[in-house]
Amino acid sequence: MCDKSVITTDELGGIIYCMYRVEELVAELFLKLANLENLPKDVAIVLRYIGMESRNHGLFLRSLHEIIKGRGVSEEKCLGLCGSAYLQAKKLYEKVASAKKISISDVIDILQKDIEIEYVAGEETYIRLIAPLLKSYMHELELVSKPLLTILREIAEEEKYHEELVKEVINLLKNVD
Repeated sequence: MCDKSVITTDELGGIIYCMYRVEELVAELFLKLANLENLPKDVAIVLRYIGMESRNHGLFLRSLHEIIKGRGVSEEKCLGLCGSAYLQAKKLYEKVASAKKISISDVIDILQKDIEIEYVAGEETYIRLIAPLLKSYMHELELVSKPLLTILREIAEEEKYHEELVKEVINLLKNVD
């Protein structure tokens, strides 16, 4: 369990804001990949689905951030708070956003790197960090804990599901390439 005296509500807000940014970057990454013309149609549908779910995770986190009345934090601060997940998501997004054409083997490489983000941004962050901190601040923030914590647990489960879907997509693409 996290010690409330170690972190302030502003810092909790910062962590949630940075995770919102990670989810937003991952959502845009998947939605851009889904639009690639050289992907099989079923793969595009799966990637679009993951992108939309990631966008919903981000919207939930942004709403939670607004309730906490946290301030947005700098990219440098997000690197400190979310480390590799933020940096990896940003690099992958920029690679896809700036590319004129992306080969199937590049898509496989991008998806393999995304698996690391899904792991870090899953149970580790939502269940072991954000949920206990949020629970410790519930009274002070005038929040009802159970529904919000249930959603955080569900997001963590969906991140595991995304990881499995990405692995399946990688296997499909290896047979296409």
